Amino acid sequence: MIRCVMIDLDGTLLRKPGKKTAGISDENEHALQRWQAAGGLAGIATSRSAGYIQKYSSRTWAAVVGWNGAVIE
Repeated sequence: MIRCVMIDLDGTLLRKPGKKTAGISDENEHALQRWQAAGGLAGIATSRSAGYIQKYSSRTWAAVVGWNGAVIE
């Protein structure tokens, strides 16, 4: 059983592909909420800074990998 997924932002979670400030789509946010309610963990892996991720969602991520792996929280 899969227990944890790591997700990229651009072209994966963002509302509009290529638009950095668009935020996570409602559909993706609801899917993440269902995943978490079912006991799954979700994390973000991105080339951006780990602190930048908090602009996209008020959720608590299981892990954040930023700066292409240079920072892990």
